[in-house]
Amino acid sequence: AGIVAGEPAASSEFDVYLHEGQLSYVKESCVIGDTREPFFLHLLPADEDDLPEWRRPHGFENRDFAFSDHDGALFEGKCLVIVPLPDYDISGFRTGQYVSGEGRLWQVDNGTSLGSHLKLIFKAILHKVGLAQGA
Repeated sequence: AGIVAGEPAASSEFDVYLHEGQLSYVKESCVIGDTREPFFLHLLPADEDDLPEWRRPHGFENRDFAFSDHDGALFEGKCLVIVPLPDYDISGFRTGQYVSGEGRLWQVDNGTSLGSHLKLIFKAILHKVGLAQGA
């Protein structure tokens, strides 16, 4: 098992890719309503000592965010938001979206070691919105 080159590190409502110290959330068929609810992101460190002491009993760092927090983009029916990762190694993550007081809309777990894999379509999306190197 593990992560396969060219495939998302996790996939549900959004495909989630790891690339150069960032998690990139991509949805191929997206409408503005897909971006309204907040995202949760729980990062599982390779070494729990990398967590602040008060987070160690939980075993993860909480990096919840809104689509607009990271300049999320909606273009040509696709959504993209890029979330920077901490400087420490992570062994996996849990992510999804939730409605406050109601619960999770969707969730994925990725408990494997994360590698740097990126689909060609993702590069094209980055280039289109001017986020690619040299664009």
